[in-house]
Amino acid sequence: MLSNYNMGKTSKIQAYMVTNQPIAQSMPFFVNSFGHFVCDNTYFTERQDHPEYLLLYTIGGKGKLIYQGQTISLSSNQLAVIDCRQYQYYACEEDLWDFYWIHFNGVSAGVFTELLYSGGFQSLTLGTSFDFLKYYQNLLTCSKHFSKRAEMKISELMHHLFCEIITLLDQNVFIEKVQAHQEDIQRAIDYMMKYYNRALTVAELAHVSQLSKYHFIRLFQKATGNTPYQYLNFLRINQSKRLLLQTELSISEISQQVGFQNTKNYITCFKKYHTITPLQFRLHSSF
Repeated sequence: MLSNYNMGKTSKIQAYMVTNQPIAQSMPFFVNSFGHFVCDNTYFTERQDHPEYLLLYTIGGKGKLIYQGQTISLSSNQLAVIDCRQYQYYACEEDLWDFYWIHFNGVSAGVFTELLYSGGFQSLTLGTSFDFLKYYQNLLTCSKHFSKRAEMKISELMHHLFCEIITLLDQNVFIEKVQAHQEDIQRAIDYMMKYYNRALTVAELAHVSQLSKYHFIRLFQKATGNTPYQYLNFLRINQSKRLLLQTELSISEISQQVGFQNTKNYITCFKKYHTITPLQFRLHSSF
């Protein structure tokens, strides 16, 4: 396990440890430690194979982070979340770096971290409307209590923190890149809803949206969070659930009616989203 660091002439050190009960391991999130540093340009941390995640949020000055083969800067109102199992090096990039940090883990930690970086690893700019101190103060309050209730509150707090970050990032992307083509994307969605039972192609959907194929795929994914193919499968599976519960059609007939090439593909896709087969869904579900 690699671990090197130099605190340098750190002018402010706040570091809080959290001792979790065994039940915390099964929660969506739990926090191991957190704090607030104000440091000079001699500060750095270098680490690898540390079994938790780290959130870094800058409120002043500038930090530098090397992670996944990239070097990024972290300026005011910028944030990064990393998996500390991978190599990381972060340091003060200028004369001062004023930042908050949270070491955390949990069954949802990896999933939410991936959601942040669906477009690739980068520094995340949240803007002045994001109130990180609100979460930090609430985390500080919760960490003073040793109880299951406190650990549940910490898990809930981290969940809300990630949801707000992801929502703000999605809004920024939508405003900057998607809003100008909202009607184009909606035309494609309307077309998919009408003809989901056909063998639709991305080229056909791009033509309906009046966008180039490459541009359509990028904008569609940013607008919906899914590729056109994934969105089409959602529509097909959703319609098949109605047919499973409201008709006596066979599984094979339903798969054909909703646009799947064969029954095997339909069953595989259904299980991907529901973990059970269409027949099991029909037998054990009801309106």
